[in-house]
Amino acid sequence: MANILVVADHPYVRQLVLKALTIEGHHLAAIDNAKATWRAIKERQPDIVLIDRLANGFNGFELFLTTRSKFPDLPIVIYVIKSLACFDKLKQAVCDALEQNRLPRPSGVLDGLNPDCQP
Repeated sequence: MANILVVADHPYVRQLVLKALTIEGHHLAAIDNAKATWRAIKERQPDIVLIDRLANGFNGFELFLTTRSKFPDLPIVIYVIKSLACFDKLKQAVCDALEQNRLPRPSGVLDGLNPDCQP
């Protein structure tokens, strides 16, 4: 399974993402601020990073751009959770990114994604 770093400032969103992806068998770590992102990447060496686009404490898109410039080969997914139904789409994005980078895809994942969940 993959090592995933979740960057989200809101504890509720962070816990929901952690719970949803831990169920899929991934190893997860979470941080709550943009400043700790690069240090966490260097220390934890994640397979993929998930960044909350709508975080109040930082600009998720700016964090994506700066992280991409420092770690150009690291898969990064920017996500927006507008409803609980969006977790299926996030899980699919994680699986797709892992598959593109030849990392193990969790077994038994993802049927019936919600097409109404747009980031």
